[in-house]
Amino acid sequence: MILILKDKDSIWMASSIENTFGGVNTKDILLQDNLKMWRPLGKAGAIMATTGVAQADALRYTDFMALNAPLTQTSMIRNILPTAKALLKDQGRLNGSRLCQEIAVAKDDKAFVATTACTVLEVEDFAAIGYPQSEEVALGAARLYRDLPPIDRITEIFHTIERADKSVHFPVVIMNTRSDERIVIYE
Repeated sequence: MILILKDKDSIWMASSIENTFGGVNTKDILLQDNLKMWRPLGKAGAIMATTGVAQADALRYTDFMALNAPLTQTSMIRNILPTAKALLKDQGRLNGSRLCQEIAVAKDDKAFVATTACTVLEVEDFAAIGYPQSEEVALGAARLYRDLPPIDRITEIFHTIERADKSVHFPVVIMNTRSDERIVIYE
């Protein structure tokens, strides 16, 4: 599951690591190359995430030139999404013309989600993607914990999701568009 949270002049993204367990040794689970969320190469203030590790592996080392400029819905539709789709098509990771998993992109204080149907939605406050059965739980928890600082809010949202859906679990990796820090919450 990926959470996207807008807080003042920055975007926070958090990713649970449940899909990572597949073919990865437990000691290597939190290595950057095994995660569904990453910082695009050379793009200050940017974060990308996808709900599937295989799709992340296909996109992780792509130079999304559009991220050199401010992120807008237009740049998502005209540049980032077509670049991602072309790369995923070359690797056999498209479902016809649809994405197999959603993609989240954040830069500075803007965030967008590209759905599997290739529609692009701006994140105004909060979004949860990846587990449809848990997205409503996440939205409810986001409202409940609205007054907490971002890291505490994200942690409480994931605790709530974990109680409702045993396939989503800790550790959770958190990143912010205003910092290079990668925070890991173990429980």
